[in-house]
Amino acid sequence: MGEATAIALTPAPRTLRRLRSFSRFAGLAAAAIGVLTLAGWALDSGALTSVFPGFPLMMPLTALGHVLAGVSLFLLVRAENDAVGEVPGEEASDAGATAANLLQLRGDNQ
Repeated sequence: MGEATAIALTPAPRTLRRLRSFSRFAGLAAAAIGVLTLAGWALDSGALTSVFPGFPLMMPLTALGHVLAGVSLFLLVRAENDAVGEVPGEEASDAGATAANLLQLRGDNQ
């Protein structure tokens, strides 16, 4: 039997740009939803504390987790676009993702 060789699949540059743009948009959208929800809690606005009317309220820690996760995704995609070398966006992304996970753990235990 012959040896199997792995084929590295690299998306076309245009597809890669579209995927990165979508990821940046998704990160900003998640962060925006979190910020609006936190504003709703601060302003005591029921319309802003729920994603859709009739849905359960989003708790403040969950909203903060959305902000951290969204900013982390945005920074991670931005870091991949930067030049090779020192990439501060990647470390910030890791820190934000870790904080979001810790918030999730804290929320699960309450």
